[in-house]
Amino acid sequence: MLTFNTIFHDNYLTLYRYFIVLQLFVFSAFCFPQQAPLKIIGGIPNENSAALYQIQVGAFKIMRNAEAASLRLKSANFNPVYEKYLDFTRVIITGLAAKEIPASLEKIKSLGFKEVIIRADRRKPVVPEKREAAAPEVSSPAALARPDTAPPPVPEGRKIAVPESARSPEAVIPKDTKKYDISEKWDIVTPGSSYASFEFNQDNYFIVIENQISGFEGTEQIIHFGEYNMPDNNTIELTDLGEIKINSNTDAGIAFSFTPIDDPYGRTFLEAIKAESIPDSPQLKLFTRTWKIAGSSNDVTVNEIVLFSRAGTYLETEPDGLSWLSEWRWYDEKNEEFEYSHDNWQHYGRAKILSLDDRSLVFNDPGYYNGVEGYSSAGYDDVYELSPMRE
Repeated sequence: MLTFNTIFHDNYLTLYRYFIVLQLFVFSAFCFPQQAPLKIIGGIPNENSAALYQIQVGAFKIMRNAEAASLRLKSANFNPVYEKYLDFTRVIITGLAAKEIPASLEKIKSLGFKEVIIRADRRKPVVPEKREAAAPEVSSPAALARPDTAPPPVPEGRKIAVPESARSPEAVIPKDTKKYDISEKWDIVTPGSSYASFEFNQDNYFIVIENQISGFEGTEQIIHFGEYNMPDNNTIELTDLGEIKINSNTDAGIAFSFTPIDDPYGRTFLEAIKAESIPDSPQLKLFTRTWKIAGSSNDVTVNEIVLFSRAGTYLETEPDGLSWLSEWRWYDEKNEEFEYSHDNWQHYGRAKILSLDDRSLVFNDPGYYNGVEGYSSAGYDDVYELSPMRE
């Protein structure tokens, strides 16, 4: 009996050791550490494209984290730049040819970055007169996706939710579906709400800003842009997003419920204050609409959608759906020039309206320097011709 137990015990130990060795072999063969796939927002351009592109690798609230990301890129012979947007510092590689993008992405992935945003790089190398320092980046109102402006990105980077009907240059709301419209921005004050604001233009387009934890750091904004319909004064149907039911509406504030289209049982009750509107004028009514860039000396911007609101919101949406938010205001009481900023008026430019009527908007934009505090002019002669999305 002792011999049997001893033999059994020895065989058991031998089998156990073989089992351990087999596990180690399988682990080493199939379970070695692997890099996660790189998430790419914006898409890889055609290698035959003549345009230049930029790659954003991160947006950081803490500057030392942005500096650490920059050092990692420099170790791979990249020359990254910083860009300030609200509370974030973006780290961006600029001036890349389309054929350089795939190899650059491989290098970025090997450095441990997990998410990037690819955009057209529209900055122009300009050296201002009587300045010894290198020229700061140049910004333009009709190019919010530039490295000196974009988030975005949405901020994609942000995630972007733009219905196909809103992206199309031919997108026009049939007149027989429009019953009511509003021109207001509602800033949400409900504690803990994931929504920051709801905004509506007189031509039946909306902007909804939703906050979401960023893939990089902190909270990023998601821009929902599209068409709305008001079958009655208390109902607003947001295409591809959801339905609003207004419970109370005063000059000071508004209370309403919002039901997402993809979650009919997810109704939330929200309260908001109404953002101050720019004083009314004949020019304001014509200007604050949703436009399509029909022609431009900056060809990259053609077919982009631009929205100016009465609350001073300025939105641009590229044909691929990426959107960015900024701000605008009149320069003086003549309402012949407007100013715009992408960083809460720390730096801003001024554009001159050449013509404005119910069928078109034409303005000249000289651009501005992102390295010059306050107002500046880069001296360009870019002219943009816009037609209304809805006449």
